[in-house]
Amino acid sequence: MLCGSWWSAICALSYKWLDAIEALDCPSPILINEGNVGLLHAAGKFDPEHGTRFITYAVWWIRQAILHALAEGGNAVRLPMKQAESLSRVRQKFEELRRATGTEPTAEDLASLLDMTPAEVEDLLRVYRPQVSLDAPVHDAGDVTRLDALRSQSLPSSEEVYFHASMVNEVHSLLHLLDPREATILRARFGFDGPPKSLAAIGREMGLSRERVRQIESRARAKLRARAKEKALNHYLN
Repeated sequence: MLCGSWWSAICALSYKWLDAIEALDCPSPILINEGNVGLLHAAGKFDPEHGTRFITYAVWWIRQAILHALAEGGNAVRLPMKQAESLSRVRQKFEELRRATGTEPTAEDLASLLDMTPAEVEDLLRVYRPQVSLDAPVHDAGDVTRLDALRSQSLPSSEEVYFHASMVNEVHSLLHLLDPREATILRARFGFDGPPKSLAAIGREMGLSRERVRQIESRARAKLRARAKEKALNHYLN
């Protein structure tokens, strides 16, 4: 029930990253699942007496879970949050030493620098080693790395997510103003019928180029902006 009511918020976060997801081989259903994990973690730790709104608190955990999934490139291995944090430290130090020395550091090398035992490091390295390095190039993008692709995107704030969740029904109610192809594309982009989809994914399904899908989406948004006029929805569609 909790995840269902926050579906729009989670979709808003993953929607912001769809173009990066396409390059990182991380299917959006994985991000939705990771967002749910972050949401449930937030619900378990939230204390209303601290005076923080749940939306603000939950978005931080959802963001962390989605970022973790993107950094893992959609790897199917699920780690507990604390272990994932340790993996992040090991991964960062592993890459630092690899770049500095030109060789892969040993578990003993990493353990001495991270205040961990070699056995703990080795367990985490078993998860990390099969994964593609964040410094590896993205497909045929030359010098652009996976980490560059992540950094080029910015996650929405908790206020933007809240706005998305509250506006979804209003956007949905205006889809009848669009022609069938425009409505289909917006429904897919906003995730009305499931996880939101990238331009490239929609293009493959509809037999259109990524750029053509982008043009149709832009035209559809313009139609809805014109109808929305001075309503708050106008700000969201910009």
